[in-house]
Amino acid sequence: MADVSVTKEQDGRVLAVRVGDSISVRLLENPTTGYAWTLESIDATLLEAGRPTYHGEGAGLGSGGMKTWSLRARAPGSTRVGLKRWRHWEGDKSVVERFAFTLDIKAG
Repeated sequence: MADVSVTKEQDGRVLAVRVGDSISVRLLENPTTGYAWTLESIDATLLEAGRPTYHGEGAGLGSGGMKTWSLRARAPGSTRVGLKRWRHWEGDKSVVERFAFTLDIKAG
């Protein structure tokens, strides 16, 4: 089983993985702005998603950090994973950025 890292460089790409592989989606975020990344679309029959984690990268007030989602390929198929950066309390009109990639999941 492989560990696949996904960052902004993979925006719009198709990535090949196998059932059982771990996928780490890592995006820069600064929660002090009120904008946060969230999963917008995921197929739970093909992927299992863990709770995201956040690690600040600076000690200064208002500094940003890295938000990471851990996904695991559960079954063969093709699925798009979409994320959006927004202020959830303002709804979709507040979306300032979207990020998406497709996973082509092959049998283990």
